[in-house]
Amino acid sequence: MKSEFEKSWTRLPEENSRQYSAFCIFRDMGPKRSIPKVAKEWSSTGAIRRLRVWAAQNHWKERVVAYDDYIDEIKRTKNEEAILEMTARHADYSLQIQEKAIESLKLVDPGQLKPHEVIKMIETAVKIERLSRGVPTENIKQENEVIEVKKDVITPEKLKNPEVRKAANEFIRTISDS
Repeated sequence: MKSEFEKSWTRLPEENSRQYSAFCIFRDMGPKRSIPKVAKEWSSTGAIRRLRVWAAQNHWKERVVAYDDYIDEIKRTKNEEAILEMTARHADYSLQIQEKAIESLKLVDPGQLKPHEVIKMIETAVKIERLSRGVPTENIKQENEVIEVKKDVITPEKLKNPEVRKAANEFIRTISDS
């Protein structure tokens, strides 16, 4: 047996087949639905007056709101289920990656695998697991200090100065090492 909620967009007992057919066209048009569009679909702009009467008699607006709510609920439920499945799958994958990384670390000959490669594997797996479980991956501290940005701090002329050149080289080395 259908609930009252479902009955609102199915055929009403007092609705004939033409009226219900027109309502179905209206219902299925989605958010941009209108009676003139239904009339156009029927290839009869002269039907607008009759369609307005049917719409009022059979509560089309209220019924489509109930229908839209019903469809939206179905979509939300399916989306939430998909998100939960994805989250569980990603968490499982990240645990598998962590296990493989740890196995690799135990088996590796120091000459075969660089330590930063194993560390990167573990960091990546941990980050994926944390994201999958809704846990922040980074601690971010916000400070309300103003940072002044200057354009062209290092210019060719300034690089002629040995101290500026040294500082620039150290900066470039630091970036390349990270």
